[in-house]
Amino acid sequence: MKAPSEKLIELLFIRHGLQICGPTTSLYAPSTREEYYKGYDASFMGRPGGREILLQFKTPYVHVRRKGRFTITINPRQHERLLGHPENSAFYVSHAFQSIQEINDSQQNIVDSRQFLKFFIAIEVRALAPDTNFVQFIRDGAAIPILPTFKRGTDGATRTARNPIPEADCYDGEHLLRQYKAKKVGRYISYANREEGLTQSEKVSRKSRVLFSPDESLGDTESVQDRNFGSLLRDY
Repeated sequence: MKAPSEKLIELLFIRHGLQICGPTTSLYAPSTREEYYKGYDASFMGRPGGREILLQFKTPYVHVRRKGRFTITINPRQHERLLGHPENSAFYVSHAFQSIQEINDSQQNIVDSRQFLKFFIAIEVRALAPDTNFVQFIRDGAAIPILPTFKRGTDGATRTARNPIPEADCYDGEHLLRQYKAKKVGRYISYANREEGLTQSEKVSRKSRVLFSPDESLGDTESVQDRNFGSLLRDY
């Protein structure tokens, strides 16, 4: 059984997340591959650069027979692209809601955005192996996601993810955004061809993002997930 839609959880996460991050943080959601890799220059943005974090939202499959267990599928080509981001700058984000009713009840009963974001889980992309097939987690009595594990191709045909994800690479939604505001996760990105203030690894990563020519189309062979470039939070 599929949980509430990916778009809904993305909107709710961003809505509550921006309340925590404050007015200096903005949302950017690239709609094409060109936008994602080329970005915008400083004259368009009105700023030389900013700190950003990429959030790739995933709606989980809710297990009916094994209640309280969730699985999110990892798209191979999307995962390969996300692994190109520097450490601690790209995260898969999911949640432990089982229905729309649960989401509505939570929104009505919880007035603090920090509490609402506890129902989300964020996993650092680089914590997963390149051949990861899916991620599983369970929820505790308060519907908070815990104990994430992943299954990789070399694990065979098993339907259970047995590889633990290090605790240091997992956050609830509120904790992730606090770490972002404290500049402990995310990375600095320059909008023009400027590299002052960047570390050497950030300079290399920045250059590696320019992979496609402006007139290259997405192509008919790519799935909808391949075309989903996630949401970027940018702090100026």
